[in-house]
Amino acid sequence: MKKVVLTIIAGLSMQVAFAQKAMLTSAILDFRNGKLDKAKTEIDQAAANASSAEIPKTWFYRGEIYTGMMDSPVYKKNAPADAATIAYEAYDKYLKMEPKGEFSKQATAKRDNLYLVVVNQGANEHNAKEYDKALASFEAAIKMRPEDTTAYSYAVNTAGVKEDYTLEKKYAHKLIELNYHPLDNYKRLIYLTEQIEKNKPEALKLIEEARVKFPNDKDLMTDEARLYMETGRGQEAIGKLEKAAAAETDPKRKSNLLTNIAILHDKNKKPEAAIPFYTQAIAADPTNAVAQYNLGIYYNNKAADIYAKVNKMSMADYSKSGKKLEADAKAQSQKAVPYLEAALKLNPDDTDIMNSLSKIYLNLGRNADAEKMNKMMDQAKAKKK
Repeated sequence: MKKVVLTIIAGLSMQVAFAQKAMLTSAILDFRNGKLDKAKTEIDQAAANASSAEIPKTWFYRGEIYTGMMDSPVYKKNAPADAATIAYEAYDKYLKMEPKGEFSKQATAKRDNLYLVVVNQGANEHNAKEYDKALASFEAAIKMRPEDTTAYSYAVNTAGVKEDYTLEKKYAHKLIELNYHPLDNYKRLIYLTEQIEKNKPEALKLIEEARVKFPNDKDLMTDEARLYMETGRGQEAIGKLEKAAAAETDPKRKSNLLTNIAILHDKNKKPEAAIPFYTQAIAADPTNAVAQYNLGIYYNNKAADIYAKVNKMSMADYSKSGKKLEADAKAQSQKAVPYLEAALKLNPDDTDIMNSLSKIYLNLGRNADAEKMNKMMDQAKAKKK
């Protein structure tokens, strides 16, 4: 009985194997005869069977049938949404089984073309504003070729338009790993982290990481220094800003960097250290209103400090050194005037500058100029009402 049973099982096994090979043959014949719907059903069954799945032709013709459906005006509507992915994987499996087989050249060309088909499918879905579908297509393409940058670069833009910032950052990180426009993608990550996620410390870490690879990039230098300032690391920011200013060739940007250095010195209660940086800032860009105003105010404050000292003097002390101190105060006021006048030309409606100039003119005995400034203040205030 055991012999009989074994013979029956073997017979059944051969029948099943033969049936599956026959299914593959039917799929090939129906494909060649243009009956793609039948061919698809048959090749799917052949691919799902362990016996016929071991036959390389099963996978080559599965790729052919699915590709044929995608290209057919009759059967295209019946092709599954992921037909290109299925076809790609089928050709790829065939090539792994028979890298130098009968259909290897044909399969290689068609497989490689399908990657572009899926990427282009995603691009069309993006243009149709079907962003979820587009991202699914790009993900499928990425699985096909995980080391190719094309699908990632499309996907990062679609994720950005969709405002899926987590996904956008994921793709940007991957593009950096693949060395595809790494500087641009670092800047994308820095922007998303600082401006969208409002995470300045993490943005600073990204900048520091990027600067290791791009130590001379002026934007990174500037942003690093700015974030040092904004995260309470002002003293460290000064050194970063000085390097950024030294590397900067654009006059306005250079001037702004130098002004920020000066402001940091002011904040650190070191106004004397700020002066050369304001001076350099104005030399780089005379239209820098902040530098002009701050330098004018510095000299004005020096004059005010001297006048305050004079006012506290006794008559005896005044008779000894009062006149000299008043002369020193006027000298400081004289220094302030050109900077404040330049600042006013750049901001002609700024009443704070007008007020400062009016008081300085009076201290210098320029009464007519003081009166003129007072009239300008009245006019500027009237405009604001």
